[in-house]
Amino acid sequence: MNHLPEDDERWLDEALDAPLLLPPADFTERVMAALPPPAVPPSPAALARQRAARWLKALALAAGGTAGLAQALSFAWGLWTATTLGAG
Repeated sequence: MNHLPEDDERWLDEALDAPLLLPPADFTERVMAALPPPAVPPSPAALARQRAARWLKALALAAGGTAGLAQALSFAWGLWTATTLGAG
């Protein structure tokens, strides 16, 4: 089959002029309506609550880590004491 480049371009131009490829008239409005509303910056009170919550979380994490470290050291101390007393 011999295809001339002019035939391909004409076919492409006809396809691009088809009404199926044109966006609907209300396309922009529908797309903009589907977008989420713009984010509202938090108030100063909300920022203070978020800051306090972060500090409380950090404090709880530090307290839990300290308690865990104390438990691990206590266990190691118990093992060392038991093995030392058992060896003598």
